Amino acid sequence: MVQFSRTPPNQPDPKDSPPFWSSPALILILFVLGLALSLLVSHQSAQSTRDAVDGRFNSRADQVTHLLQERVAHFSLLLQSARGTLLNTTGLEPRQQSEHWHRMFDSFDLDFASLGIVGLSYTAYVPAGQQAIFAARHQIDEQALDIFPPPSIARPSFVVLYLSPGSIERRMRGYDIASGPSRYNAALEARQSGVVSVTPPLSLLPTDVSSLDYLLLLPVTHQKPGESEEFLGWTTLGFSMSKIITQSLQPQNGQMQIRLYDPRQPDLEPTFDSHPDQTELNGPSGTRYIQLGSERIRLDFHSLDTRINSLFDRQLDMNTLVAGLAVTLFLALTLMSFIIARTRTDRLNHKLSAQAAEVHDRYRILFEQCPEAVVVHINGQVELANTHAARLFGYESPEGLYSRHVRELVHPDSMDIVKQRSSSRQPGEPLPPSEQTLVRQDGSTFEAEVTSSLIHLNGENAVQVLFRDISAEKQTRREAGIAKTLILQNHDAIMVTDAAGTIEMVNPAFEAMTGYTRQQIIGENAAIMNSGQHGKPFFFELWRSLKQHGHWQGHIINRKQGGELFVQSTEISAVRDEQRKTTHFVCLLQDVTKGTASENQQQLMTLQNQRKPA
Repeated sequence: MVQFSRTPPNQPDPKDSPPFWSSPALILILFVLGLALSLLVSHQSAQSTRDAVDGRFNSRADQVTHLLQERVAHFSLLLQSARGTLLNTTGLEPRQQSEHWHRMFDSFDLDFASLGIVGLSYTAYVPAGQQAIFAARHQIDEQALDIFPPPSIARPSFVVLYLSPGSIERRMRGYDIASGPSRYNAALEARQSGVVSVTPPLSLLPTDVSSLDYLLLLPVTHQKPGESEEFLGWTTLGFSMSKIITQSLQPQNGQMQIRLYDPRQPDLEPTFDSHPDQTELNGPSGTRYIQLGSERIRLDFHSLDTRINSLFDRQLDMNTLVAGLAVTLFLALTLMSFIIARTRTDRLNHKLSAQAAEVHDRYRILFEQCPEAVVVHINGQVELANTHAARLFGYESPEGLYSRHVRELVHPDSMDIVKQRSSSRQPGEPLPPSEQTLVRQDGSTFEAEVTSSLIHLNGENAVQVLFRDISAEKQTRREAGIAKTLILQNHDAIMVTDAAGTIEMVNPAFEAMTGYTRQQIIGENAAIMNSGQHGKPFFFELWRSLKQHGHWQGHIINRKQGGELFVQSTEISAVRDEQRKTTHFVCLLQDVTKGTASENQQQLMTLQNQRKPA
């Protein structure tokens, strides 16, 4: 808000200046405080660095965890696809079913190795004692199905039938996964729950003994109409968790370690360690979990980045500490030169105060000489006004307005506007101009444009109001509105063009007479209606009359929008500005074809007949 007062600001008195505390102990106190503050800020800066490093590390851990969970989640989709493939081929022969299985998953063009998948298979449930019958029924191309290890007839077998990729199927077809207790229990759990189950950690292929593998099992059931539900077996997917973790850590460039803990493992040692040689763990760390079937697997993340770890372990930020001590020394030296600086400041303060008084006087002059009427009021009481305001409201001097309430200057018709604007006024935001009816000292009224804003006057909140008399302007607008109405409502055709003859306005009577709509004719030159029946001397005389006298009247043969010729009684008047320069032409037009002399009618008919095709 603007700071303003009736009187110029007072210059400061040197006697009011605070005494200077010149005790030498001040320097020692300042140094001790500066040292303590530097240590505190250094510790906080180091802590901020630790928090930032920890935040970035945990963000990377979140990304790796999300990537691992996303890859594992895709395995469930593959299991469901495999189950759907089996259910769609339950009525086919084993050979056809095998071909359909491989054709289906070969079409996916999956790179099982890059996905960490050891194999995707269908494992059939074989009731106890039915192994031989099952093996005979599922031989393909006279190749017998050998179930291995040799099954016991006292318990059921879970036999691998179809497996992708095909290279593994040749080794694993006929394998009874019930021979292993972990696979057997996980299969029974899946059958009982009806959802995906996961085995404890195991090694799926003997050739990959160091791999941490899991086997996911999804039960497959089938029900024919009118029959009870039949349990067929499981779709199974074996994958290498160690390979997936290793692949997920590749973007980290060896700067992150993951230790996996399976809650089903009794010992406290990690089930898998991506960097088993790294035993001294410091720096940022975090724990995350991923979901495998119904099991929640814990992942411990540790930073292996030596630079990050050193920043994380730092208790003090040496750069901040050195900078703090430097600032403390600088402040101590600055304090020693305070007396000289204080003296110079006092001199400068006196100089600035004199300049402030000069600025105040200049603003006062601008206030008085402002071309707009200006009134300043506090709580509605007028405190300041310039000469233009006094003249506008009919007073001999601004003092005549002082102590009057602004409501005395406002006509009752505009009082609601004033109240509304008062309630919506905000500091630092001038209100937009509004039109109001005001009252002079003699009781006469006038229209004014009013703008107001908040200022400070004598230390109090005040309102500065600018008035501009717009009575004559509003009268001009009213007259323009009346003129426009007369043009639009006139029964005679009226056309208004600029000085170059470009059409800017037509009335409905013009549209009815010529056939041109406003959209078609506005922006076109008046020559668009030229019939070509008048030569250059005719138009030369027309323009000469307009330039010399500002007026021309006569008949013109013009062409309507449809091409029909007609005789037009025309009266053109020039509109000129203050410099007597022509800005517009107003044309009053009438169709007098039927009212013209018979000779002219005959000539017009002849012209029209000439336009008709033979």
